[in-house]
Amino acid sequence: MDRSRLASLVPKMLDKFPLMVPNRQFSEYRGFLSPGEADLYLHISVPNLPSIKDIKIKEMSKILQKLLEGSDQELQQITKSSDVQATVVKSVEVPIEFWRDVVSNLSSIGFENVKCVDKSNLSHFELKVESAVATHCMQVEANPDGSFQCKCPNLPEVAVQIIAQCPSVPEAYKMLKRQVENLQTFWHVVKELDQETWVLDPVEPNQSHTRRQISIETGLSVTVTIDPYNPLLLPEISFLGSEAKVKPIEIEIYKKEWCVVENSLLKSLQKYLNIEFPTPPDMNSSQLSQSQMCSICIMSEGLNRTCEDCGGQFHEECLLGWLQSVPSNKTVFNRIAGQCPLCKQVISCAIAAQ
Repeated sequence: MDRSRLASLVPKMLDKFPLMVPNRQFSEYRGFLSPGEADLYLHISVPNLPSIKDIKIKEMSKILQKLLEGSDQELQQITKSSDVQATVVKSVEVPIEFWRDVVSNLSSIGFENVKCVDKSNLSHFELKVESAVATHCMQVEANPDGSFQCKCPNLPEVAVQIIAQCPSVPEAYKMLKRQVENLQTFWHVVKELDQETWVLDPVEPNQSHTRRQISIETGLSVTVTIDPYNPLLLPEISFLGSEAKVKPIEIEIYKKEWCVVENSLLKSLQKYLNIEFPTPPDMNSSQLSQSQMCSICIMSEGLNRTCEDCGGQFHEECLLGWLQSVPSNKTVFNRIAGQCPLCKQVISCAIAAQ
């Protein structure tokens, strides 16, 4: 049975059995039946849904087993299966009220928006929002006291922090939808940068990254940090290269006004910096990836320094020049220390270049 049809059956199943939660494949259901005042734990496998053929009871509570005593033949006739034995669950780790709260939250969000529920106790689940850009997910860890933690792998950190401040999972999901809507322009402009320029760092940019280090020419690159909520405003800009190459650009843009060109951050940057960014290299050709180049001069020969924190590759001479240009550098005897050009962690080298 195809997944879309299975998904359409879930609301009907939950309407009849609101505390029974499906797994990702909709082939198993785990939860509570509540006939009268009793809460009876049940875990079943339904491999041929909507048919109950070959249904298997994997676990059940002791009370439910007692109610079903002597019904093996009837169950076999109904399910056409000889395998109706079940593991007796004497106690259930998940409090019924916690189970009810989580199922209630998922129901109010809509089970069509639930990507998966991986843990048998419902404490971990993943919600999704579809957009023109991608499927955006929120990974949730719920706690019996009502608190929760969430992660959104492909959202900028500032958006994740806003979502995490919400008082409940349904409110967090609403905020996720709002953030996805508000970030569409940001994702559009960074996609253009990733496709039309040579992005040196991150090596594999994704939708959570607000910073791009872009190659300008051999030995010169620019790092732009973009405001995800105002992506067409002038980004924070810094250059990486020798003073002879960087200084003229900094002087030129010192009093220059920022102008948005055709709703494109790329075109606006090129006009502001008065440069034409090179297109990204064909990685199937002889050109090299960033991991094989000095992150300062973008040359591949003679690499002899690696940042222990981020793995960035450098020439010792290039790193020395960079550290000497950093105002916050510190010199102790014959060594100079300062921020790594890539990860901003402390890195040092000998003042007498080796």
